[in-house]
Amino acid sequence: MLRRLVLTCSVLLTVLVPAGRCAEDQFFDLGGVKVRYVVEGQGEPVLLIHGFTASVEMNWKLPGIIKGLAKDHQVIASNDPKALAAVARGFKELTVSWEKLEANQVPTLALIGEQDPLKKGVDELKGKMANLTITVVKEADHRSAFGRPEFIKTLQEFLAEHHGK
Repeated sequence: MLRRLVLTCSVLLTVLVPAGRCAEDQFFDLGGVKVRYVVEGQGEPVLLIHGFTASVEMNWKLPGIIKGLAKDHQVIASNDPKALAAVARGFKELTVSWEKLEANQVPTLALIGEQDPLKKGVDELKGKMANLTITVVKEADHRSAFGRPEFIKTLQEFLAEHHGK
C-alpha cells in the first residue's frame, strides 16, 4: 500500500489533487475560505505547509525545495494565511491525543532549527512517536532552517528511505 508522507512545520492539511501538474496556482474551498496551493512533479505525494507569515515562493520555491523534491514526488505546497486562519479556528477538531500520536505508524520527519522557538514542542514528541525522526539544523531558526542545504538533503534522504512503504 502506498503511504503518503507528510512534511509539516506547523499545521497538517490533506488536499486531494490530480497528479502531474506543473507548479501553478490552484485553489480549493476550506469551510468557505479559498485556499491557494501549487502542485509540481509526479509520484508519491509530499505536502509542504508552513506558517502564517510566509509564502510558497519564499519557503519552498526560492530555496529549491519544490524543484528538488519534484524530481521524484508530486509536491503540493501551500502557505495561504487565510486558509491557515480557517484551520486555526477549527483546532479543536484537529487535536490529536497522545494515544493517537503513540499509535502512529506513518514515518514522520521533524526538521527544525536549533534556535527555533517551536523546537521545545518537537522535543516533547521524542519517545512518544515510534516512527519519528527529528533532525535539528544547527545554528538555524524558524525562518532560516528551510534555506539550508542540509534541510533539502535530509528531506530527500528521508523520502527515499520511506518511498512506497
